[in-house]
Amino acid sequence: MYTIVNGVIDTITITGNDIPFGHPSGLWRPPEPFVNGFPDWEEFNNMCKEYPGLEKVYEHMKAYYNMCKDDWESKKKDDEG
Repeated sequence: MYTIVNGVIDTITITGNDIPFGHPSGLWRPPEPFVNGFPDWEEFNNMCKEYPGLEKVYEHMKAYYNMCKDDWESKKKDDEG
């Protein structure tokens, strides 16, 4: 959607998160998994069923992420107060 004010485009609104903006090439490209986006969730889950090692690594990554997130949140609270 865009807004035209006095014959000039004033505002451009883009919704959704499937088109990254500002790619170095200047082109609009779909996100690349684990580069500038996450893989398709359904496809990733299907891959985990097919490859048990991927599922195990994913479970470890979630646990590590949660530990880091807890530490991150506590540091933010310390900085605020």
